[in-house]
Amino acid sequence: MQGPFKLALVERQLLNILGESGRIINLSCTYRDMDVLGATLTFHAQVAGIESANGEYRIILDLRTENDKNVVTLEGKAVVAVKREAGLPGRSEAKA
Repeated sequence: MQGPFKLALVERQLLNILGESGRIINLSCTYRDMDVLGATLTFHAQVAGIESANGEYRIILDLRTENDKNVVTLEGKAVVAVKREAGLPGRSEAKA
């Protein structure tokens, strides 16, 4: 599986978690290992920090994907924004 495709899967999972009230401000990653097409990937996002400004929460996330052998194949960081009135998104693990 090519790196840009894996990054697109991570972006899609983030957008699914954020819903319509959120947006991605910054997303970066490093590829740690290869994934073969058809492998099961598990996406993990852990909150590293939260700031509140201008009517929204800015959430800093540590990201990683693991394959079906529990090998970390991608690590990254994201900064996302969520409208304050929408509240904070819950903890989520999603499979791609």
